[in-house]
Amino acid sequence: MRLKDHIGKLEYFCAVAESRSIKGASKKVFIGQPQLTKVVKQLEDCVGTSLVVRSSKGITLTQPGEKLYRYSKKILQQVDEAEFLIKSKDEDFQGELRIGTYDSIARYFFPDFIKYINATMPGVSLRLHTGRSDDILKKLKNKEFDVAIIVAEAKSTNIVSASKIYSDSFGLYKSVNMENRFDKNLIYFPYPLNNTPDAMKKFGFVHSMVCDNLETVRSLAEQGVGIGLLPHRVAKQSVMNSQLVEHNHPKIKSNSFDTHDISMFHLKKEESSLKNFVVDEMKRFLSLWHKS
Repeated sequence: MRLKDHIGKLEYFCAVAESRSIKGASKKVFIGQPQLTKVVKQLEDCVGTSLVVRSSKGITLTQPGEKLYRYSKKILQQVDEAEFLIKSKDEDFQGELRIGTYDSIARYFFPDFIKYINATMPGVSLRLHTGRSDDILKKLKNKEFDVAIIVAEAKSTNIVSASKIYSDSFGLYKSVNMENRFDKNLIYFPYPLNNTPDAMKKFGFVHSMVCDNLETVRSLAEQGVGIGLLPHRVAKQSVMNSQLVEHNHPKIKSNSFDTHDISMFHLKKEESSLKNFVVDEMKRFLSLWHKS
């Protein structure tokens, strides 16, 4: 059989590649671990080479596996675009949508989404603004934005409609090349630590670097000058690129930090077919992006 005969299995392979484990992928795509293992073996037999390497630390992709993963993502995205074009019923959307969000979503989610909208809805312009979540919500209520995607509990009011997209939590991450002399340095954005000095003392950190945004935390951690406190979704790409690894602190459990919701808000009285359609697409893409 040729690879095109296994198109339906590429989504499963992507889940394995992104989860770096059969167990993690099984939870995402809702099929059993033995079946996923069989899918990977079938794809390896088809292309005639190993796609993954298994170890006690999980799964890593071989060079052919990386190539198959990249092309598989493109194929799945094109299928999404085809679905969009069919559902849109050839409606010629025109106009501008102002979106407020925070740095991490802007960096990791929106580049692909902007390209997608540009390819499928060339008459639509997305204006992206970043800032702190509370400021973004205020500006939405003042009608400076049409849509807000922020860290906040989804609460609808008589002004805004709200929907939860996904939840995330924080963990400790360090550079794969970090020297031991930097393991007492904590790099953080204040939000997840309500009482930072007490937390630092309790967990044995001596020095700290306080940052205005999570992207700076991630970048400094990648440079190996300390241990970064990051949302798992923010750290994920750096982990996949072998720039960061999760730090197992002897005094900090994996559930030490509260989860936080990422939610979408938009004004109830500012409805339009353009906004409703783009909002639905953002919800769908964000849900897929979170699982990737």
